[in-house]
Amino acid sequence: MFGMKSIILGLFMILALLQLSVNAQAEAEAAIGRFCTRGSQVCNRFDRNSFFRCVNGRFISRRCPPGFVCVNSGFQRIRCVRRRF
Repeated sequence: MFGMKSIILGLFMILALLQLSVNAQAEAEAAIGRFCTRGSQVCNRFDRNSFFRCVNGRFISRRCPPGFVCVNSGFQRIRCVRRRF
């Protein structure tokens, strides 16, 4: 039914997707607690519903209101805008 090449290719694709997922989570977690400039904000590029805000020199995670997504709107500034369907 499936050739050996198809099975191996499928396994490599699954492993690649898993690696991307792990890297994305690690990068998002690394931003939390990282030193930053007071008041700066940046969208979480792996979760469009959240962003990081600098409080007392450290990034903390915040969420946009339900139905809104984060959009970068300039240097270290974000906006939560209504999601378009």
